Amino acid sequence: MRIRVIQDFKPDANFKESQEYQVYGISIENTGSLNVLIEWGQYYGKYGKPQWFPLNDFEIIDSRIPYNWKVILINKGSEYEFLSSDYNIKSIMGYDKLVESSEHWTGLLNRNREDLDYFYENIHNQIDTID
Repeated sequence: MRIRVIQDFKPDANFKESQEYQVYGISIENTGSLNVLIEWGQYYGKYGKPQWFPLNDFEIIDSRIPYNWKVILINKGSEYEFLSSDYNIKSIMGYDKLVESSEHWTGLLNRNREDLDYFYENIHNQIDTID
């Protein structure tokens, strides 16, 4: 899935109108709003940092999702229960480790080196090559 900035959405100078981004995950909030995990800015060498943003600041230019993505519904008592209460998230769709490990999910947000290494070595280029 690829998206493009459609508004004057600039949390920092790295966002430019009409810039395209690869989507690495999607979350659905309890309100029904969608968020996308994209790589933006400069953080980790030549790569940007994975970060969640509201989908309504973008337009979808390629709606295809990778064939190997998984989905998890967040239920009370699940490993991801904190996402429902702390982040208002009810579902996540994305690559296996994002969906299967709450530690990886929070590790990306906290810029944990191990989780960033996994993302850049296993996910970053893999998704870009899926047609």
